[in-house]
Amino acid sequence: MLGQEHLPQSIQSGNSISGNNTSVGAPRVDLFAINLNYKVQVFMSPVPDPKPYAVDCMSVPWDGMFAYAFPPFRFLSEVLRVISTEQGLVILIAPAWPKQAWFPDLLYLSCARPLVLPVRYNLLSQFKGKILHPNPEKLHLFAWLLSVIASRRTVFLTAQLDISPEQLEIPLTSSMMPS
Repeated sequence: MLGQEHLPQSIQSGNSISGNNTSVGAPRVDLFAINLNYKVQVFMSPVPDPKPYAVDCMSVPWDGMFAYAFPPFRFLSEVLRVISTEQGLVILIAPAWPKQAWFPDLLYLSCARPLVLPVRYNLLSQFKGKILHPNPEKLHLFAWLLSVIASRRTVFLTAQLDISPEQLEIPLTSSMMPS
């Protein structure tokens, strides 16, 4: 579970996220949550529970939805596939691992520069903080604003034209490489 206090202030529940001089507001639904860790009042759970809006977000249409998602990494390809077919907007918590097969899809769907999540010993926990991830510094987590809506991506990509050719040739830093 990623504690809300460790998220950048701009994407904590109840706040809006902004970038490229455009505010997009706050997410309306948390796609991968349980009753103990949801970040938005309306959430979908992978397990049956009386509180979630729905069970199994992958079986619910995401069209028109503004969502927050922190899926297990093994589901990233599938999540990106759904985002690429639905007309929604998603804040996805995911690592910057360029060697993964899903990474080009992540970049293609980006609508803003990703926000780096801070590395803290208690960044990821289970059982109400009793079990901590042993190596959070190896995850290289970012908050990515994603959509298949062309106009959203075009605004972001147009802003990137200001990058000099020298900057484009800079190799990825070690913080963007999986260990």
